[in-house]
Amino acid sequence: MERVATDEAAKCVDYANNQLGVNQNTFAASSTCNITEKTQEVLNQWWDELTTNGLGADQKYLDASKLDNFANMVYEETNDFACSFAKCSSDIRLLCIYNKLGKENDKVLYEAAAGADTACDDCAAGSECVARLCQPPFTLDMGL
Repeated sequence: MERVATDEAAKCVDYANNQLGVNQNTFAASSTCNITEKTQEVLNQWWDELTTNGLGADQKYLDASKLDNFANMVYEETNDFACSFAKCSSDIRLLCIYNKLGKENDKVLYEAAAGADTACDDCAAGSECVARLCQPPFTLDMGL
């Protein structure tokens, strides 16, 4: 997944794949650009789509919701993603690819817990509860 993100970002054109979740952004490159800070800023913008646009109590993504990037970031079935960036002729391209597509109309993005104390009650065996999210064990897939 990381190799795909790196290779596709380096092409300096929009990446399209209707089977995967794709978030991308371009921003001006300058000699003073701090790529770490700029990446964090873009990721925060994607996350803040929720604050700006809201999400219904049913946690469903709707085409008109303006939550495209947020939906891919939070979709509960996603268990693999990679982000990469590339310096292009006049800008920098940030590309994140998720192994599941979250932004499909009428799709439930995640199952909300009844409360903070029950957030991890339904985690799969072997998963750890981290910041009220189920975190499965890490496995390295080299794709070889």
